[in-house]
Amino acid sequence: MARMLHDHEKPADCDQLMVRVQQGEREAFEKLVETFEGPLQRFFLASATSDHMTTTYRALQARLAEAKRRSEGLERGATPAESETAVPADSAGVDGDAERRIEDELNRLRAELGGEAE
Repeated sequence: MARMLHDHEKPADCDQLMVRVQQGEREAFEKLVETFEGPLQRFFLASATSDHMTTTYRALQARLAEAKRRSEGLERGATPAESETAVPADSAGVDGDAERRIEDELNRLRAELGGEAE
């Protein structure tokens, strides 16, 4: 079994292996595949993990924003149902265009859900 390479390493005989692979040597091809299989698998696992963590992070951001919005609504005296759709009084960090797009999207989703309920 070939030794594991770190992601930044290249096997010393890689160039020779490539020449032998181009000449059609099956053994050279199998050795080349074996040499790079570990780093390639680690790369794909890391990429999938990164995608998953990014998705989780975005979901947590959305949940936090929703909790803040509800909390602010309740602090202003809204009922729990009203606080679900309350727009924060202080929309710091959200420009007018972004706020309008968010509200448009919420309205579109409400209409879509309302149409399904019928």
